[in-house]
Amino acid sequence: MEIQTFGIPATWGLALVVGFVLLGIGVLAAFVVVAFRLRGWRGISGMESLIGSTGRVKAKTHDGLIVHVGSDDWWATDDSEDFYVGQTVEVTAVEGLRLRVRALAGEEKPGNKKSRR
Repeated sequence: MEIQTFGIPATWGLALVVGFVLLGIGVLAAFVVVAFRLRGWRGISGMESLIGSTGRVKAKTHDGLIVHVGSDDWWATDDSEDFYVGQTVEVTAVEGLRLRVRALAGEEKPGNKKSRR
């Protein structure tokens, strides 16, 4: 006579227990692998993450520039370069709530394109 628990034969119950134990071991192994990979990772957040980022000039004002970097608009100082709206810039420093930016090399001002003949 075979013992049944909740309508499942006893041999199936053993297979289910072994299956769940193996599943748990697999999930634990995956967590251990991810933990070892992230062990040496240095997360960067806050203002430091802006340095080296690129953005676009949205507006030029008497106080400086308004640049769009990431998902935010920032005030920026222009280091007395001739910037124009739409130009791609790189953040070189963060000074309080202002960014210091420089123009990316190789970009030409609109209207200064060389004509092909």
